[in-house]
Amino acid sequence: MKKNIIVAGFIMIGLLSCSKDHVEVKPYIPGTFRGEIGRHGFYLENDKSRKVIKTLDGDAQSIKFEFELDNSFDQFIIYNQLIVNLKDMKAETTYKRFLPYVGDNGVNENWITLITKDGNIGNENAKIYSTLQDRETFNVQIEKISELQSKVPSVQGSMKGYLFNVKNHKDSILVQASFLTEPFQ
Repeated sequence: MKKNIIVAGFIMIGLLSCSKDHVEVKPYIPGTFRGEIGRHGFYLENDKSRKVIKTLDGDAQSIKFEFELDNSFDQFIIYNQLIVNLKDMKAETTYKRFLPYVGDNGVNENWITLITKDGNIGNENAKIYSTLQDRETFNVQIEKISELQSKVPSVQGSMKGYLFNVKNHKDSILVQASFLTEPFQ
C-alpha cells in the first residue's frame, strides 16, 4: 500500500512539473483563391484536410506557390494547376517579367505555368500554358508575406494576365485572381 502511494506521488510530481501555464495557439487561416482561369470562375478555400492553395517552398531568395483548381463533375473534367515561382521575394512588389516555363526552370527564376485538362474522362484535352519570352503579358502583385522568416511563408496577392500555350502561341488564356496561399508542410 505504501509502495502504491509513493508511486502515485511521483507520478503526480512528474505531471505537475511538465505543465505549462500558457500555450500560444495560432489561429487557422485557410488559403483562398478567388478568380477566373479562362471562362471558368473559381472560389476556393482550403480546409484542414484538403490543401489546394499552398506555398510549396520558399526562402529569402525565392518562393513557389501552387493552386489546384478542380471544377470537374460527373464524367467531365475541368482541372487547372497553376504554379508561380518568384525570386527576390518582397511584399508590396509587382512582378512583370517571367521566363517561359520549359519544364526544368530553376528556383531562382521568375516563371509561371498553367496545366489545364478538360473534356470527358478518358478523353481529356491537356495543355500547358506559360509566359512568352521578352513580353510583359502577366502581372503578379504581392501584397503581404506572412512569417517570411519561417521555412514556408504564406503569400497574399493578386495576378492578372495572359498565358500562352507552349505548343501554339496563338492559343492564350486569361488568368485573373486574388489569393492567399497556405504553407504546405
